[in-house]
Amino acid sequence: MNKRQRLAERYAKAWHSPERCAWMKAQPCLVCGKVPSEQHHVIPRSRGGTYRDTVPLCQAHHSEGHTRGWLTFQERYGVDLDLEAVAYDGLWRGEEL
Repeated sequence: MNKRQRLAERYAKAWHSPERCAWMKAQPCLVCGKVPSEQHHVIPRSRGGTYRDTVPLCQAHHSEGHTRGWLTFQERYGVDLDLEAVAYDGLWRGEEL
């Protein structure tokens, strides 16, 4: 395995967790409570984000955030996506809020 392949494998492991993806999709939307939800990556891969930096949003709210902008989205719904991602990571690991 060459260096590029090793880096790609390590990057994929840091980014993808099938079990966590399934768990996140079963969580209610952070805004309206609809299930199933999609994972919104609060910190994108291009900026060093991992699967831990995600929150559940229904398709409509996920699309709205991308369309209107995430700062506007957070102000409109009174949420801090960074803090929510930390909370969901704790829930995934079994920590209480």
